Amino acid sequence: MFIAMNRFRVAKGSEAAFEQVWLSRDSHLDKVPGFVEFHLLKGPEAEDHTLYASHTVWENRAVFEAWTKSEAFRAAHSRAGDNKPLYLDHPQFEGFEVRQSRPAASRTTAQHLLRPRSGSTPHDAVTADSMMIMRPPQHGHGRGSTGGWSSAPASDVSG
Repeated sequence: MFIAMNRFRVAKGSEAAFEQVWLSRDSHLDKVPGFVEFHLLKGPEAEDHTLYASHTVWENRAVFEAWTKSEAFRAAHSRAGDNKPLYLDHPQFEGFEVRQSRPAASRTTAQHLLRPRSGSTPHDAVTADSMMIMRPPQHGHGRGSTGGWSSAPASDVSG
C-alpha cells in the first residue's frame, strides 16, 4: 500500500474557498486502477494559514506513479493554477510506503464484515435483513477453534 499526501498552507480567510474547490472538483480517481481512497484533512491553524492535506491511498507506489502520468491526472489538475491565490506557497508532496496496517479489533463495518445473504440479488435493497455478518474463526485459549468463518443474519447481531 502507498499513501500520497500533499500539504497545503491555505491563507487565513481562504479555507471555505479551498474546501469548495475540493468538494466541487472531479478528481477522476474513481476511474483509476489501484486507487483505494481519498481524504481531505484539515489541520492546525497558524497565525497566517490553516494546514490542509490531501491524502490518497493506493494499492502500491507503481499504480500511484502510473496515475501521475495518466490522462485522468492531467484532467484532475487542469485548473490547479486557478487556485494559487488560496495557498501561501506550493503544496508539499510526501509519499509513504505502508509497512504496517492494523484495523481496529472491534471493527464491524459493512465493508469488512457484511456480504449479501444467499438468495438476495444485486438489486435488492441493502438492509440488515438482506445481509449476513461474517465472523472470523474463533481461536480460544484451551477451548478449541471453530475452524472457519461463521455467519449470522445482520438483523440478529447487536452492537
